[in-house]
Amino acid sequence: WARLNNKMREAAKKTCVPMTRFRVDSVRKHNAMTAMTTALPNLQQIQIGYLGRKHRYSDGEDRDERRAAYSANWITHDIEILSRFRKLRI
Repeated sequence: WARLNNKMREAAKKTCVPMTRFRVDSVRKHNAMTAMTTALPNLQQIQIGYLGRKHRYSDGEDRDERRAAYSANWITHDIEILSRFRKLRI
């Protein structure tokens, strides 16, 4: 089984995933997207949405100090994870 799973994993990594409607609009889907960065790095399209109350995306910097203070205790999710998808279209 392990050998077959490795072959399937490698095949999935090389597959160019067709255009699909994958919308990241919950923490569960954000976690799925994180796993997909290694399993399906050739995903071409992702729609980013609202994660829910007290959750936010961040690239590590908050330029607006008032907004940073307001959301300081919110759960932060790394938006730069999108850069792991090699064929992502903007």
